[in-house]
Amino acid sequence: MSIKLKGALIAVIILLMVPLYQIGSVMLSDSADYTKTDWLKFKLLAPDSIKSAPQLDDARVIHYRAADGNSPQVDEIEYKPDVATSALENYLISLGYRQSDDPVFGKRWVKDGSSISAFIAKTDSSVLLTFTE
Repeated sequence: MSIKLKGALIAVIILLMVPLYQIGSVMLSDSADYTKTDWLKFKLLAPDSIKSAPQLDDARVIHYRAADGNSPQVDEIEYKPDVATSALENYLISLGYRQSDDPVFGKRWVKDGSSISAFIAKTDSSVLLTFTE
């Protein structure tokens, strides 16, 4: 094998390892804060319910926390405080969620045949749409 061929082979291996490392580091992360412009994280971590959420623009922060022991996986969008929660409620209804009362969390949105719950929380600084699995 010539020196040029060995050099080319090493270059190809390095070029393949860099994206594989990036993908692996995202897939194995236990938590991440990202936006829609963080293309790799958005494509690999965001479930469809987050990707198609209303008013999801490039500035909205998305929080991800992987399931760990008894802790559920959490996917959450942080909206500005002026977002109407009725738009988020209508979105959950369109996904097949229905509202139920939870003795601990208050209003909870559940989907029959699914282990995913959703919550809408309004604070002084933000409105949060949270999905837990």
